[in-house]
Amino acid sequence: MCPFLEKADPRCAACLSLHRLDEALGLCGDHYEDCPIYRKILTDDARNCRHYCQVTEGLRAAG
Repeated sequence: MCPFLEKADPRCAACLSLHRLDEALGLCGDHYEDCPIYRKILTDDARNCRHYCQVTEGLRAAG
């Protein structure tokens, strides 16, 4: 099961509809690693984490 499913990310909204339920169950349930939205969220989270770490390090260095 996709770890981002319960976060209600708006990027997932188009896939999570009743009209696309079979597709959503297959992709979000069994093959979420293949989902382009999943990969985008991972990339964005990693980028945000690196930015946060750089900012906090700069604040600590400034004192």
